[in-house]
Amino acid sequence: DQKRVQEWRKQKKELEAIKNDHNSSVDKMRVLPGRGRKAIYPTVEKELLEYIKKKREERMAVTTSMIGRKAKELGQALNIQGAKFSSGWVECFMRRNKLVEHVRTQYAQKLPEDMPSVIKEFLQTSREKTKNIEKKFIISFDETPMWFDMPRNTTIDFEGVHKVPIKTIGNKKLRFT
Repeated sequence: DQKRVQEWRKQKKELEAIKNDHNSSVDKMRVLPGRGRKAIYPTVEKELLEYIKKKREERMAVTTSMIGRKAKELGQALNIQGAKFSSGWVECFMRRNKLVEHVRTQYAQKLPEDMPSVIKEFLQTSREKTKNIEKKFIISFDETPMWFDMPRNTTIDFEGVHKVPIKTIGNKKLRFT
């Protein structure tokens, strides 16, 4: 096709640079950089990337559902009408920004500094939620084991990351009933 040949001639220097670059594999490269569908909501994607970077710097696990929820939240904050931010959109966002799912390689064990306030807040919230419920409708599930900490084994992070720590409170095997 004549048009393709003309495009290749215009891109001759870029193509030769890729061919001579020993760090990139031409076999793995399907599309030249800068090609493909552009982001429909670039401001949302930029803020979403910052959110993911921040969470990963804090060694927190990031999931696709977290990304979708945050995108919807940002869309509402920026008054974007008609945006669904579906799971398909999240997959395309991840592909565009070279984000992949990684398996945890190590646990980053550190107790949160605000642990007492988190416990106090949990107890206060549970009391508020059960305040208007009659005692006869509250059921006790005795001997139902739960773990104090249930860390995820996977997280979303950038391609090429070798160490994938996920923060825990250090009691992943300790249970309560």
